[in-house]
Amino acid sequence: MVRLLNKEGRLSYRVGIKRVSRIMKINGIRADYRQPKIKRTAREQNKPIKMKTY
Repeated sequence: MVRLLNKEGRLSYRVGIKRVSRIMKINGIRADYRQPKIKRTAREQNKPIKMKTY
């Protein structure tokens, strides 16, 4: 967001990460983050699913 605002050039001043995060927090805006990939071994992927029997 900071890079985008500075690159756009509409503002007469440069913005920093602290200013952007403060304004986003005030307005209740949250950033979309890429979720980390879950690393699984080949053994865990081929495990049979255990079903509970009652």
